[in-house]
Amino acid sequence: LGYTHVTVFEKTDRIGGKAFSVQLDENGEPCEQGIDALSRDSSCIAYDLSAASMHHGFHAVQVLLGEYGLRAPAPVGASAVRSNLTAAGTFLGIDAFLIRVTEQYIDRKVLSPPAWVNALAPSLAAASLLMMEARRYNSLHRSLLWDVSMSLPVRPTKDVLSQLALSLRDFLKKNNFVLLEELLVVALSFAGYGYIDTIPAYHGLLYATPELINGFMQEILNP
Repeated sequence: LGYTHVTVFEKTDRIGGKAFSVQLDENGEPCEQGIDALSRDSSCIAYDLSAASMHHGFHAVQVLLGEYGLRAPAPVGASAVRSNLTAAGTFLGIDAFLIRVTEQYIDRKVLSPPAWVNALAPSLAAASLLMMEARRYNSLHRSLLWDVSMSLPVRPTKDVLSQLALSLRDFLKKNNFVLLEELLVVALSFAGYGYIDTIPAYHGLLYATPELINGFMQEILNP
């Protein structure tokens, strides 16, 4: 590109992104794995710390897997969540986790569902509230960034930037996205993007597109 003086800033002493392989022995200590490492020390194993799951926005990956006849490393949306809602040593799928959280919020009066929602069974009421919030989020997202599913968004206006001049968590709180806040706490930290307390709202919205949110909603409707 013609640049001759470039400075790269990294959070750690390793240059690279979140996809990273480490080599550990049976005690969890770093080890070296050369050409003949496995014959010398079978406990020195490489662990790939790359993407552990795929969401519905991984279009190119899905196309390439199909083109080369490969099996996906994990089903789209495969997720496991541990929290105060799970028994020791057990996990919840993201769909079950969100339903449980929503049911708790209804019980604790954190949410005030309309009368027709209160008349539904608990799990159906929770799913309905999630869908309503997702639809509201998607509408706001499109009004701010238009369509970012296939390319970078258009340059934000000063007004849009002023609305996004806060952390992702503060943006979600400001717009009363109570349930999506719980979802994105898991989704962004799990994917290695960081914590919503420190992620700028603009960057968070670039990741949490309507397509991503709709993908999670599909998991809830079709567990």
